[in-house]
Amino acid sequence: KKSAEEGAGGKAGKSNSTAFPQAKYINMVICKAANRGDMQSLLNFAAAQHAEMSCVNLSTAMHKLARFAKEDGRWSLCPGDARFAVLNSQIRTEFERQVSEGLAIEGCNIALVDESLPRCWSTVAWAYGTLQVKGLDISPIFKLIGQLSLVHLPTFKPLELTNLLWGFAKVKAADAQLFQAATKHIAADLTPFSSSNLSTLVWAMVTAQQHEASIVQRVAEEFSSRLPNAEVKPVELTNLMWGLATAKLHPKANVLYEVGGQA
Repeated sequence: KKSAEEGAGGKAGKSNSTAFPQAKYINMVICKAANRGDMQSLLNFAAAQHAEMSCVNLSTAMHKLARFAKEDGRWSLCPGDARFAVLNSQIRTEFERQVSEGLAIEGCNIALVDESLPRCWSTVAWAYGTLQVKGLDISPIFKLIGQLSLVHLPTFKPLELTNLLWGFAKVKAADAQLFQAATKHIAADLTPFSSSNLSTLVWAMVTAQQHEASIVQRVAEEFSSRLPNAEVKPVELTNLMWGLATAKLHPKANVLYEVGGQA
């Protein structure tokens, strides 16, 4: 089962079904290069094939680059890498195409177009947040992602939505309308979100300075209520308590008790 952070695959982002065999081939080459740890070949191939890449291909390339940078602290993208500039430009072009075709209009049924798109938007946002390429103007891309995501929030899986907001917060793209709609959607039912998702959401909302005190407190209570029966990582506890402290929200007694028991 693949998630937003684990990568995108499957249907081509372009609705033209004849593009699928080519998209599948491109994904295969990207994944093979990534599996070898050969980011230079991946970038060379992506730059050469950029015009043929579907949304899934673009998000897969971004995911592989970001995952490698995260796992191998010795490697990072050079801000002036012309190959990445081509990839970055193609991502913007693809998202502009989606907006121009009406995918950001309220009432658009994404399932009839391509159900993989929310995963792609989330993956790209997460990847930019992870890569942190200095000197790169990605605000137009995040504006497009925000427009596209806003009207399709119910189609995002919990991890995809978490990664989407984390990416926006990480690159300091505080889309108030997106965060307001997303937090309202999340607050309607916290059950599908894992403990890791919940702590990350608190971090993202507070970091972006787009949070409602009542919702942050609710997320914190839901997180703490699961602690007796769940294994959590120290970073999850840290993210939660940092978010509450930064937002100047005093944790309720039951939250302090449960979190304290895990510390």
